Amino acid sequence: MNTLTNSERSTHKRCIRKWHYCYGLGRIPVLTPEPFFFGSAIGLGLDAIWNDKPFINPFQDYLGKHGYKDIEKLWPLFYKGRAMLTVYKELYANDKDNWELIATEHPISYDMGGVTLRGMLDKVLRNKANGQLYVLDHKTTKDDIDDPSNDYWQIKILDPQLVGYMVALEAEFNEPVTMIYDTIKKHGSKGPKMRKGVRRKKTESDEEWEMRKADETESWDEYASRVMTEYRTDTDKYFKRRVIERTKEEMEEFRTEFLEDAVMIESSKATGVYPMNHGSCGKAQWKCEYFNVCTKMESIESDSFKTKQYRHPELDGDGDMEEVEDVII
Repeated sequence: MNTLTNSERSTHKRCIRKWHYCYGLGRIPVLTPEPFFFGSAIGLGLDAIWNDKPFINPFQDYLGKHGYKDIEKLWPLFYKGRAMLTVYKELYANDKDNWELIATEHPISYDMGGVTLRGMLDKVLRNKANGQLYVLDHKTTKDDIDDPSNDYWQIKILDPQLVGYMVALEAEFNEPVTMIYDTIKKHGSKGPKMRKGVRRKKTESDEEWEMRKADETESWDEYASRVMTEYRTDTDKYFKRRVIERTKEEMEEFRTEFLEDAVMIESSKATGVYPMNHGSCGKAQWKCEYFNVCTKMESIESDSFKTKQYRHPELDGDGDMEEVEDVII
């Protein structure tokens, strides 16, 4: 193995069977999971904001191309995304006064002792006040982010992904690097809802009740206004930037563990044995994309999957999702 990404590494650690399907055979689901296509669409909008360009069209075009074919399922995501991006731009309107944008979508390639770490950095910034170099990573999540004690942030403290990027960036720029997680919480609503206090009358037929429900449900314009208002009035709930420090010891530990993971992946290739991790197959609200394959309900060669042209499409190809994650269903 000459090249390894954090995504491939984490997939192998999570489930070797899943890694085999995704990276060994190169088979990924035809339908992109919502967290991926929505997050990628938001990322394009954020790139436009940071580069002082219109942001709605890049977001909307990507969403339309890679998202659901059913427009009714796309509308809530469009309005949520528009609110997220609009308020983000308002909230961080003075960013240019504080930050110098060095690079957007900055590729890294760094030899970690015979194995090359590759990846893509959302933003490389320099703080104008202290001259410090930062790597900023955009995230969207459904989890609570308003308090540093939230599970989301506790897990991020242990996330190795940006540690490797810091190692690579420090070598490239020959100076210390600090990381920032730039996180936006996704609005939890699934679409227009009925107005409060509306109840079915005992005398109503099913048809009458359905007609009145439609009359008492928000219009799409009303829904859009509600979502935008909530983002604007409760910014602390939905927007957080947090610096997470890493020590030199942690960065050296990353190097050691990265190379050990590379050895384990090579071992999987050599033995041809791909055990599944039953703990990552699924829970009450989600299941692995390869669940039906592992349970013999479907073949990995079925039309539900497609073959990647590149091992890491996000870095080399057409922007398809590099990693296949557990998603809510």
